[in-house]
Amino acid sequence: MLFPVRFEDLDPFKIRRKLYKLANEGEARETIASLQLRLKSHFLDEPLESVVVLAADIFKEVVEKMESWDIVEQFFRFKSHIFTAPFNQLNAHRLLDNLQAYKIRKNDERREIINQLKLRIDNIYADEKIKPEKLEEYTNGLVMVLQKTSEIEKFSKVLSGYMPKYNELKHFNA
Repeated sequence: MLFPVRFEDLDPFKIRRKLYKLANEGEARETIASLQLRLKSHFLDEPLESVVVLAADIFKEVVEKMESWDIVEQFFRFKSHIFTAPFNQLNAHRLLDNLQAYKIRKNDERREIINQLKLRIDNIYADEKIKPEKLEEYTNGLVMVLQKTSEIEKFSKVLSGYMPKYNELKHFNA
């Protein structure tokens, strides 16, 4: 009960705490409902009760404990890589593990593509023997400009047509 029965028991601080508690519970219900809708749109054939359980688990383990809605957004952004197990085997911890594994795999792929770019730059100037620190500088400059892994990979395939000649390298600025 929000308000006391007797006027003498009226304490504005208790009422304020109760109101905040009600407001927080309302926000939690709204967040869980949003999660339920997103999950249900991904798992159309699953019963609503199961979706509610998973949504509540995600809310409790990710949103409340980790205080991160961004992680939940990443679940849905990379859903084909995160929701890989059968629905009845999914829980918040498994989704977090899948997200971590996906990020590790993508970071490894990016490192490999950047190394390929570095090797291709080194091959273009193989006769001139570029210093390793300059090679690193050129590679990092291109990576900063291109940013996306897919763009780095595309550019590394057509690199020789765009890189300056060796005597022009001192003026090269990606």
